[in-house]
Amino acid sequence: MATLRNSIYYPEALTNEVIDALISLPKRWKKGSTSYRPDPRGLKWDCELQAIEQTLPHRFKVFLRQSPKLEDSFSVGLTYKIEVGKDLVLMRINGSSHEHTNPIIDGAKFQGFHIHKATHEAISAGLSPDVFASLSYSYTDFSSALNYAWKLWNVANPVDKVFKLNYATESSILKTCGTQLPLLF
Repeated sequence: MATLRNSIYYPEALTNEVIDALISLPKRWKKGSTSYRPDPRGLKWDCELQAIEQTLPHRFKVFLRQSPKLEDSFSVGLTYKIEVGKDLVLMRINGSSHEHTNPIIDGAKFQGFHIHKATHEAISAGLSPDVFASLSYSYTDFSSALNYAWKLWNVANPVDKVFKLNYATESSILKTCGTQLPLLF
């Protein structure tokens, strides 16, 4: 079996066990890594995480996307920063605004809150690593999905204030990681 330390630079060697280990590895916020990009389509926010154990070189990125028009159109994602090549999306926690089809299982279609997770099978097949998704009843909106992600991804110092999007007020302020991020919609 490939070890976590040896598999990180070779995406094809990322077994499902290694992917699970990366997702559950204890992480913390990397100070000064928060970025917000104004976009008329909605919130686009990124923040870097790093492994708590300093001897491990693992770096991660959290990305948040939220539509101002559809409350159930959102994505809360975790990527692994691979030294060579592009970042690997380990998991995306999505809203229920769209239908999803699992091409590598049986082509079944479903609609509802769902979680995409990278799999060795998708990587080996040359597909997007996180193409597989399953329905989830662990969250019901953007805020609860975000809180669920912090626990699932083992983030030691998660955001202490729940993201609250005020769709009626264009001047809403989102406070997180000690940074104020204006919502421009």
